[in-house]
Amino acid sequence: MHADSMNTSTNNSTKLARLAQLMASVALAGSLVACGGDSSAPAPTPSAPAPTPPASAPAPTPPASAPAPTPPASAPVASQVTAVPDFFSNVIPNASSIVVSAWDLSDDLDTALEAAAAKGASVTVITPYSQHTSNDSDIASILGSGANARAVYEYTSSHGTDSATITYKQALMDIHAKLAIVDGNVYMDGHNWFTTDLVVKDTDTTDIAAAQTVLNNIAAGTATTLASAPSGDAATLFSTDKQVSLKNESDFLQNVAIPDLANGTADEYDFIVESYNVNPVSGNYNDNIGISMCQISQLSTKPKMHVVLEEESGYNTNTRALLQNLMFSDANADVRSNNNGHEKISMIRKAGTPVAAWFGSSNATTTDLFDWGMVTTDPTLLAALASYFDNTEFANSTAISGAGAASTCGTVHP
Repeated sequence: MHADSMNTSTNNSTKLARLAQLMASVALAGSLVACGGDSSAPAPTPSAPAPTPPASAPAPTPPASAPAPTPPASAPVASQVTAVPDFFSNVIPNASSIVVSAWDLSDDLDTALEAAAAKGASVTVITPYSQHTSNDSDIASILGSGANARAVYEYTSSHGTDSATITYKQALMDIHAKLAIVDGNVYMDGHNWFTTDLVVKDTDTTDIAAAQTVLNNIAAGTATTLASAPSGDAATLFSTDKQVSLKNESDFLQNVAIPDLANGTADEYDFIVESYNVNPVSGNYNDNIGISMCQISQLSTKPKMHVVLEEESGYNTNTRALLQNLMFSDANADVRSNNNGHEKISMIRKAGTPVAAWFGSSNATTTDLFDWGMVTTDPTLLAALASYFDNTEFANSTAISGAGAASTCGTVHP
């Protein structure tokens, strides 16, 4: 187990400035798309009407590269992203206005939303129609708890029929991001809203605008272009598109983690994810994650590597080979499986103390989705991430064994 003491190093501001430079090649077409409300499923915030969505949504593609925006003159205040331990017990049950998105609704979230709805709160749940068989009964319970509860199923192809409390809205891609706008505040989770998760509150105004834009557009049926998934603060690389967030994670690994692990500024790399299927020749940003981890395992410093995955036995052949290669290359690599579902974290430490991290809801897989991710060097937030990693995930995982010889890692693509 690692110590969860806060990193008080004086180089935090320098490292956060380095993270800000990782915005190179990350761009989303167009400006933020404003959207209006819907009579049966109101959008989180009112705004100007949006263009009528096309008859069918185009297939999602990774965003094109473009010059990076100029980083802000000063980094955001560290306390702008904070852990919220009472999200389920206090924030949600006592709220008056809630808009929340989830891939698979948890019982913990259901209970909190039902309590809020029963008190008369305005509750809107946004979830992909592709997952409706696992969410339908949860939605029905929430809608039955209060007169002001509504649901929005967003879809890319087939869909159901609108009712008084449920609407179906077309979108470019499914939403996997766990975002919540509660009484005007933005909360985020990397898993599926469980009480054991690390839920955070983000008060950065740019991040708030990005999160509201995504939920607004989906609720209004105007989330039909990549402009519907804007990025937030350039200093923390907050993003709402999966391939953008994975590009940022890849850049974090290449430009911060690997150099620090090579020069001794850090001596441990921690990684946790749910879905992890990579193929280094496919050219998607998730593949860079696997290649970068391989490169870490082959550093001459032989850093400690703690890798936790969900049901490794179900991953594809290429992915399992890459994971075993970590152990073949680095005797200090400990690859484990924990089937309870996970936050997504990519973090470096020095002597047990976390130094920097990328975290979010984006799995290392190919399909593009509405998803979020960001980086941090804030000691308090890093301590919370490390505690979750150590006590909730690593302590309850099972080691994976392998036999063989190390192979080459490949080269990350831009």
